[in-house]
Amino acid sequence: MPLTLELYAEFFELYQATTMQKARAATYDLDAVVKGKVLTGSEMYLAGLFKNSKLMSGLVFNSYRNVVTVFFGAKQRFENISGGIGGLLEYLLLDFAYKHDIKTITHGRSKVPTGLISGAGLFAFKARYGFSAFPDREWVTTFVRNPAIFVSDAVFITIADNQLQYLVLAQEPNEELLKRYRTRIIRTVELKGMTEVAKQHRQFLTQAEQTSQQATDIAQ
Repeated sequence: MPLTLELYAEFFELYQATTMQKARAATYDLDAVVKGKVLTGSEMYLAGLFKNSKLMSGLVFNSYRNVVTVFFGAKQRFENISGGIGGLLEYLLLDFAYKHDIKTITHGRSKVPTGLISGAGLFAFKARYGFSAFPDREWVTTFVRNPAIFVSDAVFITIADNQLQYLVLAQEPNEELLKRYRTRIIRTVELKGMTEVAKQHRQFLTQAEQTSQQATDIAQ
């Protein structure tokens, strides 16, 4: 449905009570990003779930140049319901795109919590569309020094046996994670524990320091 100022006010209140209460929530100026677009007449929409006319969960998005772009999402937890709300919002989003003959949906590609590099939950959200993450512009070697920075699994794109592969770092690796992260396009998933990877980082630094010292000794 079109996002009005009244609906925006409801969404803003819901967003503050849900998304902004999460650990390490990122702060954004919703008034500038969303309300400003409504005031200037940009076509903004809300995929929402209501209870007695009160907004309980929703996604704010727009449609521009035949692309649907999701801006923000907020979900109220329901008693005795552990999942499925996100799926209903996805259905509403897909239904909008289908009715308007739009074939592209994006959640952004910037390296922020609302973009491609994000928590595993958002990654799974995209994967259900059949959309798979691919490297963009360059490959980067990554070292994990402190596993405590991750509030969920971390998913990296790499190459194995001449094909793209997902490397998943998890606090507690298990077989169920392999099923979660496989997509239609990328079927190979490698699991590693955060502690193991952090240990490898320390070993690499130690070896590098030893090699550097040996080179200095030889030079002298």
